[in-house]
Amino acid sequence: MVEEVVNIYRDLAKYPTPTEGSLYNIQDKNVHVYTEWTERDIERVEKIKFTKHYILETEQEKIKPLIVTPPQEIQNELYSRLSTSGTLRAIVRKLKSKSGETKHFIEVWSEKLKLQNIDLEACGKHGKIYSNDSSFGVFEWSSCDKKLMYLAEKKNESRSFFDKTNAGSDVGKGDKTLFKEGWGDQFSEYHHSVICIFYIETQEISVIDQVPDNVSPAKPRWFRGNEGIVFTGYFHDPYRLGLLYTRQRKSSIFYVDMKSSQCTMLSRGETYACQEVSTSPDGKKITWLQHPLDGAKIHSGSVVLKMCDWETKEISTVVDIVQSPKDHEFPGIYLYATGLCRRYWSNDSNRVILTSQWRNRIESAVINLRTKSVTRISKECEGAWFVLDVLDDYVLVACASIDTPYYLVMGKLPAEGEESSITWHQLDRTSPVVFNDVNWSVIKHDIPPERIHPEYPQLDHFHSILIQPNSSKIELKKSPVAVYIHGGPHIVANSGFTLIFAGLCKAGFTVLCVNYRGSWGYGQDSIECTRTKIGTMDVEDIQSAINEVIGKYPVDGTNCFVFGGSYGGTLALQVIGQYPDFYKAASMRNPSTNLATFTKASDIPDWALYECGYDFDYKMLVTDDMMSRMWSLSPMQYVDRVKTPTIFFIGKYDERVPPSQGLAYFRALKARGAETRLHYYEDAHPLMKIDVEADWFINLINWFKQHMDNDSSSEYCAQS
Repeated sequence: MVEEVVNIYRDLAKYPTPTEGSLYNIQDKNVHVYTEWTERDIERVEKIKFTKHYILETEQEKIKPLIVTPPQEIQNELYSRLSTSGTLRAIVRKLKSKSGETKHFIEVWSEKLKLQNIDLEACGKHGKIYSNDSSFGVFEWSSCDKKLMYLAEKKNESRSFFDKTNAGSDVGKGDKTLFKEGWGDQFSEYHHSVICIFYIETQEISVIDQVPDNVSPAKPRWFRGNEGIVFTGYFHDPYRLGLLYTRQRKSSIFYVDMKSSQCTMLSRGETYACQEVSTSPDGKKITWLQHPLDGAKIHSGSVVLKMCDWETKEISTVVDIVQSPKDHEFPGIYLYATGLCRRYWSNDSNRVILTSQWRNRIESAVINLRTKSVTRISKECEGAWFVLDVLDDYVLVACASIDTPYYLVMGKLPAEGEESSITWHQLDRTSPVVFNDVNWSVIKHDIPPERIHPEYPQLDHFHSILIQPNSSKIELKKSPVAVYIHGGPHIVANSGFTLIFAGLCKAGFTVLCVNYRGSWGYGQDSIECTRTKIGTMDVEDIQSAINEVIGKYPVDGTNCFVFGGSYGGTLALQVIGQYPDFYKAASMRNPSTNLATFTKASDIPDWALYECGYDFDYKMLVTDDMMSRMWSLSPMQYVDRVKTPTIFFIGKYDERVPPSQGLAYFRALKARGAETRLHYYEDAHPLMKIDVEADWFINLINWFKQHMDNDSSSEYCAQS
């Protein structure tokens, strides 16, 4: 049984994920495409990165591949960027020296040879360069091919009292042990970022020092050629909170004029969270995503698309928050943790092409900045479409669905008003892989009148994704059901490709992914309605969904299991505590178990306070009454009722949900004689290192199989 699950993981792990795509050298009849992918290498216990290049013929509105290079592995590269002219390529390479020290180099290549190789540490201008992450890092050519911009840690001047370097200066002396705040889980080593410019001709590095000292710049972009730089600036005061998945941090959009050396704030005031700044090809517009920061800080809510007219400096709202869309209507913009692609403008600078959640799907949409219309262009898809790049109105997209691993398509953006007629063409010569032994559909669940939220009566239904093994695969037997609960709660189970869903299905399980009220992609009301209702309304939605599936679909209702990570793990503990006889086994990854103690150690204490009904303030202290309410919304209160065998997967370095949360629940179960296991990893919140992911993937499925009642009757009466 174990070897079967190991083989399932081995088979699925070989499918790669595109991480980057760039269009270049666009001619009358040809388009060149550079792509980067990651793939799990089980033997080397790492994610490897490889490139694929495409040359596409674009004659007569048809796009077809002329040349497709085989995958070629690349090593130790943080960034690889083609210059604006297409004649140079710059690479940031991360290596270990003979002494074990981490070194970073900027390499500049021509078509024939390596022209330059600069040791960044030896230059002594700044600290470590920031990685190619979703929140901070950047590496961009200027339009003149003479400059490279990147982000790095501010130079650390701290030293001990006995350090004899810079003997004539007291700067930093005695500060070696000074505590430096980071930006939370996976960004704990990011303290204070600076924008750096590398000059190709002189091989000199300058640090932009006009940025306010209480601001960390992120994702800078060149503007109007080389005239200036725009960037998101995160304020440090009064202290830093976690950024990953939770971008509602006090931030503004800034502009640095390279001639006058002045830095000005473009977005108005410090009461907003602003990210993903971008500039139009004609240099007349700047756009960014924004939402207000009042006391009630919703994590990962809908965002507003703002635009600044550079000539008038007027700031307008292009797309506002959508409170309660009807079915099939645009639900608003939702910013994924991966962020937006580097280029997303149409050639005429009047439209932007964005990726956003649209109920259970990840869609690509064109937003007209003049008419403010939103047109979905991924109409053929019932899965996930991520925009990778836009250049000269060619749109490069990565596609996937629950039964189809990632593949690439490209289309030519039609004229204004005709965007929905765009035609998509696959880049590879072979058809995408489709798992014929996996079937899936979307289910609509109507909410009975007694469970309608009195303040949000329009929220009268929610959705689930039902993933089932092919009937011939399970030999006409009813399959056991694994209920997946997504985290957040303000995120969503989407219909893109997910390893664990495919793995469970190939192991014979039906998977039910419940997008309970509180899931994003359904309008802002769906997000706001959960406040003070966590652990009750969402639990009722989950339980009613599985009961409905048992009553209507060929599944084995006597063999139900539940799993989730982060807040999804919290809800898994809630359901086995409130329905102790229903689930055969449960699996949790890094769950929050006691909100009353969560705020003391998490990098996002404001999350728990908001969900429990409190407006966060940096100066606030948690009172006894507040702790009492937070306890009443925590799964730990039900630990005495738990009968379900549980397995926990905990990250030792998790700053989002402190490992003490899962450990406390595990110990409480052990003290009560319950069947439980806990796996403890050298990893952070997502648990996505290759050996870690493989371990919890295999252990989860084996745990469910071990606790399956193979002799159960197919008849079942749903619990309410």
